[in-house]
Amino acid sequence: MPAPPRCAARMIRSPLSWSGEEFNAALEKLAASGKFEYAIDLGMADKTEWYSYAFSPFLESFGGSLIDKENYQTAENALNGDNAIKFGEWWQSLFQKKLAPGTSQSPADHETGFLEGRHALQWMGNWVAVKALEKYGDDLLFLPAPDFGNGPKIGAGSWQFGVSATSKHPEGASAFIKFAIQDKYLAQFSDAIGLIPATSSAEAVHLQYRGERDKGIATA
Repeated sequence: MPAPPRCAARMIRSPLSWSGEEFNAALEKLAASGKFEYAIDLGMADKTEWYSYAFSPFLESFGGSLIDKENYQTAENALNGDNAIKFGEWWQSLFQKKLAPGTSQSPADHETGFLEGRHALQWMGNWVAVKALEKYGDDLLFLPAPDFGNGPKIGAGSWQFGVSATSKHPEGASAFIKFAIQDKYLAQFSDAIGLIPATSSAEAVHLQYRGERDKGIATA
């Protein structure tokens, strides 16, 4: 397989965030290079919870929301307000300009497009990081989410363990959680699906993150 194409582009101005304008300019430059089928893969082939999990952070960064967070009873003026409309216009432009595959994207294209160098960037979760690291090594660049005016947003921290107040066996459920979140198991989760270790003590026994921290380039 030929090596993935390279394209020089100034990506960000700080290690913490970059503006929506910078993000859009990078997409345009990558597309104009002619070296990629698409500037970014957004994962449109995954028509599950991915849509709300992955794309609502863009909406939030524009200043919109899926629901009015004052009362959590309506989406009026949150999902259809001025900021949400700005998000929608921007989102539509990504496909009108052919910067990203649309809803007709196949699962196979989503699975291999970035790894084969056909997509320049990929908006995706930690579970694809291991394969990407194996493919690109030190050439792989992890970027922060862009800031469209209301801060960079992502869907992190959205899965937690918990025990229902009405559980018939709260002691057993709690014991399982205590067992499952031992450092050695948190490290194994990270090994398998690229999770940043959930605790500093788990990071200490995770070879990849411990090694990257020693080089001064990892955060947890």
